[in-house]
Amino acid sequence: MRRRSLMLGSLFLQIIILGSFNRALFAESTVPELLKQLRDPDQKVRVSAAEALGKMGPRAQSAVPALIQALQSGQLLAEKAAEALGEMGDKAASAVPALTVAMRGNITCAAASSLGNIGPAAGSAVPELRMVITKARTMCTWRAVTALGQIGPSAKDATWDIARLLGTPDPALREAAKTALLRIGIKKDDDVSRWALGLSSSDPSARRDSVLALALCGAKAKSAIHELIKSLNDPEPDVRALSAYALGSIGAEAKSAVPALIEALHYRRDWRLRTFAARALGDIGPDAKSALPSLLDRASFGFSGRDDECANAAYALGQLGPEAGDAVDVLTRLVSNYQKDVRREAAGALGRIGVRASGSALEVAKLLVDYEADVRETARETLEKISPETKNAVPVYLIELESSTATVREAALKGLGLTGGEAAPAIPAIVRHLQDPAAKVRSGAAYALGRISPGNTAILPDLLPLLHDEDFFVRQTAFSTLRALEPEASRTVVELRRLMKDSNPELQAYIAAYPLSDLGAQARAAVPELIVALHDPNPKVRRSAIAALGKIGGEASVPELRSMLKGSDDRITAAVAEALSYIGPNAKGAVPDLRALLSHSAPEVRGQAALALGEIGRESRYAVPEIKILLEDPDVMVRYAAMSALANIPTGEENGN
Repeated sequence: MRRRSLMLGSLFLQIIILGSFNRALFAESTVPELLKQLRDPDQKVRVSAAEALGKMGPRAQSAVPALIQALQSGQLLAEKAAEALGEMGDKAASAVPALTVAMRGNITCAAASSLGNIGPAAGSAVPELRMVITKARTMCTWRAVTALGQIGPSAKDATWDIARLLGTPDPALREAAKTALLRIGIKKDDDVSRWALGLSSSDPSARRDSVLALALCGAKAKSAIHELIKSLNDPEPDVRALSAYALGSIGAEAKSAVPALIEALHYRRDWRLRTFAARALGDIGPDAKSALPSLLDRASFGFSGRDDECANAAYALGQLGPEAGDAVDVLTRLVSNYQKDVRREAAGALGRIGVRASGSALEVAKLLVDYEADVRETARETLEKISPETKNAVPVYLIELESSTATVREAALKGLGLTGGEAAPAIPAIVRHLQDPAAKVRSGAAYALGRISPGNTAILPDLLPLLHDEDFFVRQTAFSTLRALEPEASRTVVELRRLMKDSNPELQAYIAAYPLSDLGAQARAAVPELIVALHDPNPKVRRSAIAALGKIGGEASVPELRSMLKGSDDRITAAVAEALSYIGPNAKGAVPDLRALLSHSAPEVRGQAALALGEIGRESRYAVPEIKILLEDPDVMVRYAAMSALANIPTGEENGN
């Protein structure tokens, strides 16, 4: 056995070495071909070619001029071309002017990322990147900030544009700004006293440099607290704001600054100072509880004021913890704010306040269907903190289930689901909503039942009809819940088998592709229906039935699948070969058919046939010579498939080598 393992290890090493050699040849031989495809009339071909060039990275440097030209194409191709140029790093330095121009169009994010990947050679793009980060905040802002950091010291002119983002409520953007400043070269050493002394300089530039350095020192700057408090009144707006940030970064040890920061909250002429001061009070934490009235005022003012200021005030209120119970009403109103940072911080603050915020559960639950992922996640975490601790949220949710607004009903159902077993009395009302006119409400009802009552088979008859629902997501949620309620899946499989006879091809395809595939061997009883579906006139049904039979496994479907390997549709042939690879050794009867496909004209068929032979294992040993030929195949994926197959097939004297 040890000898065999050593031989397999040796073969695998040879395959890796050979594969590396082949990849080098592939890079040289396919760039011209991909350049031709980049001019193909078919947009899909052009996009795929740009993606392939990007994956080759610096080895595709000769494609830079063509990719620069592609930046002037439609949005999708232009984005892929920009990404490809970025993957080439500094080898694509000649593309910097074109990428800079592209940032003014509709591929701002992709172009900014690529300029960052090019690095210091993209220094000429700094003015354009600065313009991006001074506009309204979007994902492109984060990418532009990151790019400026990657460009490094030559982006020094952007230092203060980036520094102003240190007070943003967006945690990812704050971290990106801090990282960028350090990469640009802002000094952050341990000589705090020198920087503190610089705050008293008559030179505004010296004070700016000093306060920024202290801001990046974090807790190490605690010896400069007194000087930073004085700098909250500096004539320079940037110095004032960054002084507040620095005090916040010191944390609880800066509690002596709380009175000055409270005063800064009321500095009418400087909204940035107010914003940074609010966040600093939150970072100081419970020791800033005397700021509660002022923070409430700032949060309330946020309904008609600046979003960042409002969001940071909400954050600070949450950091005060349960002692900020008086802020619940204001924060509850803020969870419906139009600005995502405000909604997220308000919801998070309610969670940190805890049980005193239980009355806000319904409003927070509405965020479970928010279009921003981080807001949804914050809402979920908050509800888990405030709902399970009290039962009084359940009656409120039940009332809202009768709302005429579908979004409110959906949110109430999501909230009941997160409440868990406490919501058991609501099950009859939830079951009624499995027939709600709105698809998202039906889906929400199925979700809630799975969370509230896992293992409750009594509600299976109510859930099973949802597998026939016209909406994909309703069917998907219903199936997930059924898995939780009935681990053995016996009644679920019966219903799925019945559904395979449905006249709606979309339903047939969905059932074949997802639930039956996911059930695997538990769905063996459905093999006869799936075999019938192999001959359905709808190709979508055929392909999904093939996939399901592969996941279910066993020998029963192998003869039918073998017969389909001789068809004229390459996609079907490749799908069948893939299914046989899932079946593995039980598909040994298909070895001759798969062996014949190793010389097929379509690369996807050759590759899938090789992979299937590898998964079948020992019974494929006689195909080893043909598989080895594929190590020199012109298609890179076929070569990888051949390497994988050879690593899985036992070798020795019996294979004839």
